[in-house]
This record gives sequence, C-alpha cells and structure tokens, in this order.
Amino acid sequence: MNRAPQEDPRAARTRTRLRAALLEECAERPLAEVGVAALVRRAGVGRATFYVHYDGLEALAVDACADVVRQA
Repeated sequence: MNRAPQEDPRAARTRTRLRAALLEECAERPLAEVGVAALVRRAGVGRATFYVHYDGLEALAVDACADVVRQA
C-alpha cells in the first residue's frame, strides 16, 4: 500500500500562519514593499523559521497563491 508521508502538523500550522500573514501584508501594500521582518512579526514566528520553510518571499507568495486557488 502506497501512502503519502504525513506532514508534521506544526510545520503545516507555521506555513498556514505565514501564508495568512503574507496575504494580510499584501492587502496593505504591494508585495515588493513587504519585508520579511514585518511578515514574521505578523505571523508570530522567527525569521529563521521563515527560512526553514521558504527560500524567500517569492516562494511564499507562490505557495499562498496556490493555496487560494485550491480553496476556490
């Protein structure tokens, strides 16, 4: 039987918080003006944690947009 590996629930929650924080930041300013410091502050995670999950803001933006499309 082939099963997909289970995702760590903590990692999933962190990515969800980061995606939500990015969308909130982008509601206030263009993506080009969003900084990692403001984003992680809003998400309530550390800067290092952000980089564990994403290579940069562009990678997070792609993930956040894909999540919005999946929910639509």
